[in-house]
Amino acid sequence: MLINLPPMRLLITATSFAIAIVMVGCNQSANSNTALENHRSTPSNDRTTVAKPLSPSSDNPNNSSQANNIAQSNTTQANTVQGKQAEQSQSTAILDGRYLVGHTGQGLEVEGDRYRYTDEEGEQPWRSITELTAIKKGVIYDGNSHWCLNTMKSREQVGSCSKEGWVIYQPSTPESTSLKIPALEKEMTYEQARQLILDAGWQPLVTTTDNPQDGTKPWRDRGYDEVSSCSGTGMGFCRFEFTGSGDRKLVVVTGGSESTLQQWWEE
Repeated sequence: MLINLPPMRLLITATSFAIAIVMVGCNQSANSNTALENHRSTPSNDRTTVAKPLSPSSDNPNNSSQANNIAQSNTTQANTVQGKQAEQSQSTAILDGRYLVGHTGQGLEVEGDRYRYTDEEGEQPWRSITELTAIKKGVIYDGNSHWCLNTMKSREQVGSCSKEGWVIYQPSTPESTSLKIPALEKEMTYEQARQLILDAGWQPLVTTTDNPQDGTKPWRDRGYDEVSSCSGTGMGFCRFEFTGSGDRKLVVVTGGSESTLQQWWEE
C-alpha cells in the first residue's frame, strides 16, 4: 500500500513511523528505569525488619516524666520502710535507767549492756542484759516479773508494772462493795494473813506461770495457787491475788527471810 503513495507522502509517512518507533522505545526505557528504582527503594518481602528499642529521650517528655515518677515512688517506699524499722527498733529497745516492779523497795537498774537488781539490802552483781526481754518502750521482762521505767510510775497512787505498762490500783469504797479488807498487819505470816482474807469472803485467784521453776514453785507445792509472781532475788518478794464480788481484786505482797506480809491493796 505504501508503494502506491506519491514520493512526498511516502517520505512523510516513513518519517512519522520512525519517530513513533523511537518514542515507544524511549517510553519503555523510562518505564524500565522507574521500575528498577522502585525495586531498589522497596525492601524485599523476604528480608527481616528489625524494630528499634524504645528508650526515654528528650524528644518524648512523657517517657522521661514517667521514669522520674517511678524513681521517686521507689525512693519514697524505701524511706517509709526504713522509718518503720527504725521506729520499731526504738520501741522495743531496752532503755537505760531504773525500773520498778511495784511499790516495793526492789528495783532493777539498766546500764548499757548490763543490769542488776537493787533492794533494801543493797545492790546485786551486774548481769548480762541478754537475760531481759523488751516488751514495749519502758517495759521489760526478766522471766518472772514485768518491770517499768520509774518515769512511768505515779507518785500519788499505788500501782505495779504489767506488760501494758504501769497499772494504778483503784481504792475500794464502802458504797461499791460489801466485802472489806481484813485488819492485816505488816510482818504477819502469810498463813495468818491468808486466813483472815478468806474469812472476810475473798477467794483465791488461781493463776498460772510459764516457768514452773520460778520462785512461785515452793508456794504452789503448798497449795497456794493464788501466787502470781516472785522475784527470786533480794528480798524475795512474792505477790498473791484474791478475788471478790464483781471485778474486785485484793493483792498481798510478802518478802524477807520469813516471807512475812509487806504490803496489801485492792485493785
